[in-house]
Amino acid sequence: WSSEDVFLDTVLDLKKHEASYHILSTLNDVDREEDLTEELKQLLEKQDS
Repeated sequence: WSSEDVFLDTVLDLKKHEASYHILSTLNDVDREEDLTEELKQLLEKQDS
């Protein structure tokens, strides 16, 4: 599906073609119910601080 070079290769291609782009914050991967539970817990902790 992807490799560690995909992001860098994509940015280099965008620059090569002088395309505009914006890099968003990295999000956690949520594949399982446990992942979602952990993500929600972290979001609530951020909200409380």
